[in-house]
This record gives sequence, C-alpha cells and structure tokens, in this order.
Amino acid sequence: ASSVEEKVREHMKHLERLELPFNALILDFDRVSAVDSSAVASLMQSRRYIGSAQMLFACATPESLLMLKRGAPPNLAFEHFTTLDLALEYAEDALLQLHYNREQPPSPIIKSSRRAMPRIDEGGTGTNSAPSRFASVTPPTLRSAVSEPSAGQPLSSMTALPL
Repeated sequence: ASSVEEKVREHMKHLERLELPFNALILDFDRVSAVDSSAVASLMQSRRYIGSAQMLFACATPESLLMLKRGAPPNLAFEHFTTLDLALEYAEDALLQLHYNREQPPSPIIKSSRRAMPRIDEGGTGTNSAPSRFASVTPPTLRSAVSEPSAGQPLSSMTALPL
C-alpha cells in the first residue's frame, strides 16, 4: 500500500512540473481481494495528500468498501463505481463541467442545428454537449487523461492507479 502513496506523490510532482492541476485520483480495486487496516491508513494518507482532488474507487468488493468506510474520517465522502470505465466517465464529466462554460452562448453552427439537435442548445444533456479534448497517456502503472483547451494549454488531469 505504501507504493500507492509513492506513486501518487510521484505523479503529483510530475503534474506540478508540467503546471497541471490534479483533479481526481481513481483507484482501481479490480485485482484487490481484501483491504486491511494498514492499507486503509495508507489510502487515507493519500487522500490527505491530494487535497481537494476527488478520490474515486472502482471495482471494490463490499468487504473492501466496508473497511474503507470504517477507516475513513466521519466527514469524508468518496465515490465508488462498479467499473473503471464508469469512474473514468464520472471524472471526465466533472472536468467538462468544471472547464466548459455552459452559460456561454452557443456558436452560430449550434444555433443553426437547433432543430436537428435541440439538446445541445438546451444545456447539453446529450453526448455531444461539450467539446472533448482528452489525450490518454498510459505509462506502465499510471493511466492519465489530460484535458487541453483550444489554446493548447492543458487545464487539468485525472489519474487512475491500478492497485
């Protein structure tokens, strides 16, 4: 479990060098059969280290979730997803919500296509509601997705760590 802390710190230092904010840490429990108190303590230390970034859990067993809830401070809430894909989708949606100004008036192209695709003009409830500019990076132990605005300056990142 201490290697998780080390990987989180290494990745955060890497993001700092690139001047990228850290928005979400996704922990993939797909290959984790059990969680003990030392693992929970290590994860809670990582939670403190990542500050305001979200900590998302994917594929954790009910027993692992129970251990995490028992070891977490009472005011700490975390999200759990049944698959890594759902956790990544949640984090991507949060980034889009954070960086895409839905109050901004739609472009003339979107206005002209209102009859064909009204949901885009009505607040973006469809899948094409916001531009997606994610580039995936897959080092051996970390998977990252970095959003890049049109100016070419990256805004944010998410990290998925397999445990």
